[in-house]
Amino acid sequence: MCCKLPRPQRPRPAGWDPFPYAPDSGPVTLSGWLRSVLVARYTLWSTVWLGMAVCAAVVAEAIPCVDWVGGPSGAAAAFYQQPRYAPGGLLFYAVQLALGFGYTTRVVLYWNNQEWRKLSPMMAVMVVGLALYPLGPILVLNGPCTPHEQSSLPARLAVSLPARVVAYSMPQFAAQFFSLLDFIDGAPDLALRAESIAKWGVCQWASIVGILGGGLAIAAYDMYLLYSIDRLQWYVLALVAVIVSFAALAYCLRASHAVHIHHYCLGLLAPFFPVASTHFCTVMQAALLGIGIEGFSRWGPDPLLVRRPPSTCTSSPPASSSGATAVLLVVPNPAYAAPTLPTPPVPDYR
Repeated sequence: MCCKLPRPQRPRPAGWDPFPYAPDSGPVTLSGWLRSVLVARYTLWSTVWLGMAVCAAVVAEAIPCVDWVGGPSGAAAAFYQQPRYAPGGLLFYAVQLALGFGYTTRVVLYWNNQEWRKLSPMMAVMVVGLALYPLGPILVLNGPCTPHEQSSLPARLAVSLPARVVAYSMPQFAAQFFSLLDFIDGAPDLALRAESIAKWGVCQWASIVGILGGGLAIAAYDMYLLYSIDRLQWYVLALVAVIVSFAALAYCLRASHAVHIHHYCLGLLAPFFPVASTHFCTVMQAALLGIGIEGFSRWGPDPLLVRRPPSTCTSSPPASSSGATAVLLVVPNPAYAAPTLPTPPVPDYR
């Protein structure tokens, strides 16, 4: 039986109920989870979200493609393996970022106007997301870019809508519900902390094995795809360089900073699925970016290296890492040290 821990969350407006069809107490069942997601207030806004995604895809396809700098035989065309550049792909991607932030904060988390208009999470989603576009999403969203005089708009939409709406928008949409995993019984125990691991039961260990097995299978297939386009060595080198650089920085700052690995980092793995010839990479990019958008929208751009306070004595984990979707702790964060209690007065018996 999965154990059920308290789930401290950010304050939410009174009456916020992510699972209106689930029991008022006890574990959230799978049927209650599905009914809440598919039947409750999510239905209306999910339809609106999907409609806006379709409209963005249609408008994006209507924008003419342009030549790369250097022409079809230039360095950019060779790097991206596309003869032309589609500005509409960037427009569609930017709309997806904005829709993801709005849906996560206003529908999934049901934040009020003051909370969802905070500049930091919104800027993190847009700035980081747009910075990632030339590194990965452009490869799966650029499309064939057939010259407009050679094909009609309906013919192009027949190709682009499945690739952009079904293979990209839908997985990203599903990832916006990542926050709700905290409400499934036993999910908060999956945080990688010693006190949580000690409480793991069969379902937690089975979940970890499933996650690791699925992750290794996805990584193996992605490496095969990269090998098929003769780019595996470059992506492995880039991944190793990023990991080694961060590890070196964390080691140099180990005396003053602790390491946090937030789940928004999964979004940074999207560029490692660049093969446009298969929808597998499109789905993986969208799902990973969706998780990253959800993480930035919910928690903001929390740092990966957190400064240690003068006192490093703590007996409780940070509130933001209590859920499975909040943060994966590699090194205990002393920033949330237990408060110092006042010394009681010594009675005078004279």
